[in-house]
Amino acid sequence: MQKNISSNPKTEKTGLTPDASREEAAAEAFLELDMETIRQCFAPEGTLAALFPQYEPRVCQSNMAEFVTEICNAGIHGVIEAPTGTGKSLAYLLPMISWALLNKARVMVSTHTINLQHQLFEKDIPLMKKILGQDFLSVLVKGRANYVCRYRLHEAARDIQGEFFPKANFPELDGLIKWMESSSGGDRSELSGILDETWDKIVSDADLCAGSGCPFMAECFFRKARKRAQEASVLVTNHALFFSDIAMRMEGSVQGVLPPIDRIVLDEAHSMEEVAAECFGSELNYALIQKQLGRLLTRKRQGAGLLAELEVMLGALGDNGILASAEIQADLIPLVLDTAQKPESAFAGLERLLSKRLSEASFSYRIIPDDAKFMESLKTIFSPMQESFADIAKRLLDFCGRITELPRTVLSSEESVRFEYRLMQLENYAGKIALFGIFLQDFVRLSQPDMVYWIEKRIYKGRTLLSLHRTPVSIKRIMTDTVHERYAGVCYTSATLANGNGDFSYFLDRIGLLGLPQGSYHCRQLPTEFDYKNRVLLAVNDTFPEKPNMDFADRFARFAKDFVMISRGRVFFLFTSWNLLCECYDKTMTLLSEEWQSTCLRQGDLDRMRLLDAFRSMPQAILFGTNSFWEGVDVKGEGLIAVVIVRLPFQAPDDPLVQARCETIEDAGGSSFWEYTVPNAVIRFRQGCGRLMRARDDYGVIVVLDPRIAKKSYGRVFMRSLPVCTHCIGDDKQILGSVENFLARFEEYDVCE
Repeated sequence: MQKNISSNPKTEKTGLTPDASREEAAAEAFLELDMETIRQCFAPEGTLAALFPQYEPRVCQSNMAEFVTEICNAGIHGVIEAPTGTGKSLAYLLPMISWALLNKARVMVSTHTINLQHQLFEKDIPLMKKILGQDFLSVLVKGRANYVCRYRLHEAARDIQGEFFPKANFPELDGLIKWMESSSGGDRSELSGILDETWDKIVSDADLCAGSGCPFMAECFFRKARKRAQEASVLVTNHALFFSDIAMRMEGSVQGVLPPIDRIVLDEAHSMEEVAAECFGSELNYALIQKQLGRLLTRKRQGAGLLAELEVMLGALGDNGILASAEIQADLIPLVLDTAQKPESAFAGLERLLSKRLSEASFSYRIIPDDAKFMESLKTIFSPMQESFADIAKRLLDFCGRITELPRTVLSSEESVRFEYRLMQLENYAGKIALFGIFLQDFVRLSQPDMVYWIEKRIYKGRTLLSLHRTPVSIKRIMTDTVHERYAGVCYTSATLANGNGDFSYFLDRIGLLGLPQGSYHCRQLPTEFDYKNRVLLAVNDTFPEKPNMDFADRFARFAKDFVMISRGRVFFLFTSWNLLCECYDKTMTLLSEEWQSTCLRQGDLDRMRLLDAFRSMPQAILFGTNSFWEGVDVKGEGLIAVVIVRLPFQAPDDPLVQARCETIEDAGGSSFWEYTVPNAVIRFRQGCGRLMRARDDYGVIVVLDPRIAKKSYGRVFMRSLPVCTHCIGDDKQILGSVENFLARFEEYDVCE
């Protein structure tokens, strides 16, 4: 694979750091990967054919591998739409890893879904080692919150008073210690059934890390994982961690997880904008506030928390320590207790304020500067809490500064380390509380014009939970500053990035690539390898209502009952609304026999992975799913032969972020409907339809129950976005007849009663 080397001399490299520039990266003298060698690997009598007798050469796969080779060699950005069946994982892994090994460099692959991460790490990368005939270190990079902290767990074990762990949980604590001592990675995934509340008390946390003062630093699971990542040639991670790492560095943190990277693949790139926007945004709610204040003083158990522990420690440091201990009891503890009362009343006031503006069916409320009355009410509600946060943070930091100077000669070395650790915790907690105050100060003033400010409402166990959100309206500038201009050789790929006719302008614009100089990025759209024309029926029912009405669920249930009899189950019903899904599911269940009812699965009744496993294990399963089942779900063969799109997947028009994005386009003189709303829905539509054909021998039907696809001018954009299929448009009877006749070409069966 690596027989050819370029004439460019290789210089010593450490990889591109987050503070470097793309120009600096491009200036590095990397060796070029031989294009002919890559091409030969995918040839009919090439490396892959020799190693795997069942290998079928695919032109699209070879073309994609060549394009990724160009990306690696030239350091350009490349956008590749590779439909299902291309074999894109192999097409980008082979040149990327070959380039990394040739240059002793490091490459990273980031995905959106856990399924693809594990496929890459557990299946595809081991396969690459066989293909290349070389061993190399690859690491699945996870966030810090996946690792246990030895120090925190040992501290919990010393907590005989039950300040941090209730005494009733001590047996669980013993089991966790035994697991930790025998674990090689300290990864939460090795455990089953551990509660979030328990894990939060022992997880590795940058804010609570003792750093060089930790007696377990050499054995730290997180540091070991980060060191392995620094030694690896290939990293696999997810978009959330990649963008969170960037966000942390933007805020000046040195606690990043990812090491320097030379080339990047961002797979499932169609989801990048939403993930990045969430990572670069901020959120504050009652639970987050109480969690932080509870670390200082636990109201549920008197005498528990960091302040209570410091009070005891300071009492052993002589007269000055006793005075400081008395200050905790007389001043700081009452201050924390008083501050802890304010979030509850503030969020209760916010709930009352929203009840006048937010309907029962609404779950988000956007705050706009023009609403002066609402803005004034927000300030009235949150200003006292914001001032309390600023005050308590200052008082804690001042106190921390004073007790840092206290002599500790009476303490043993171990006690001194513990005392220093508690001081560091106090400083970090105070810093977090100060950030809460800064967030609130910004939130009630809407200080940043490039942000959208909004309130989210959730119902949990009958209670209303409210969260304050601040989200960037656009990620273009952030992406340009932190990715496009920082990294060379980034490959963006997915099965759905264009509109079906090779137009990538929507994707390029949303992530900021359109703003780069001409020639710094290139796009390719690969054709499908599947025979859609003969193996897929696209059926549009044009008799359903354009907007769901009172009778919609009954109308759907009658059609669904008849449809599953013909398809013998094996169907995804994909919805865009959770409420509509539940209504249609309930109505459909009343029409199905008990036998068919037992095959129906509804999203939310089980977690996503267990639901998918249940669907695969049942021969005639029926699944009612919403957002997360439109993508990242793979059911090959006859287990899934029908996908029913209930409504075209337009985003909710009252979503605060959608509103802000549309307004930005309109203010610039554009058409938000054609430049954002339609292309966004088309990509989601293509994702949903893509659940059907997962292998060359698959077949089946895509049914659209939204008549707008046939009656509205924009419907043609949706239709043209799919590969050429067999088409049918009509009422229930015509659709059901066409489906039965089409499936009969591939199956022999009697329609179930």
